[in-house]
Amino acid sequence: DGFGWRLKLSVAETMAHFNREVLLIPQCETAEALAQIEEIAALPGVDGIFIGPFDLSISMGMAGDFENPVFQEALERIVTATHRAGKFTILFAGTGQKAREAYALGNDSVAYSLDLDHYIQALQKAVRALARRLSEQVAFKMKGSVVYGNNIHSSGHLPELEPKRGQIFAF
Repeated sequence: DGFGWRLKLSVAETMAHFNREVLLIPQCETAEALAQIEEIAALPGVDGIFIGPFDLSISMGMAGDFENPVFQEALERIVTATHRAGKFTILFAGTGQKAREAYALGNDSVAYSLDLDHYIQALQKAVRALARRLSEQVAFKMKGSVVYGNNIHSSGHLPELEPKRGQIFAF
């Protein structure tokens, strides 16, 4: 159909269909957005508000100080304004404990952690499990480094990548 979708609709009908399926969720992660949160949340077409606590705390001059009463009041203000407008809130939570706190504060949903963190952790777990199963010692130790194809993501040092028996790479 040329639109990547198998509906038997005209272009106008396809656009209308997808427009009904799209949510508009602005992010509140600056002091400026916080100052206008009641107006933003009440805008027609806005479905909810996503709260970015790291950027918001930085913008408020209290980087990462999530327990600061002023920051907590800001979160409560966002949730209250958004719910008053009949909409939902989503808060980024990097840990299970932060997710529980987000729900306790009245948020409707949480964005838990970062997908890349989970992929890296899963890859590291798989490599460790494979290394344990190998009878030979792994020549390349992933001390803070993960190798993807030809790219090395590390904490500042580039290990030599001379292939050795028993070496493990993730491609």
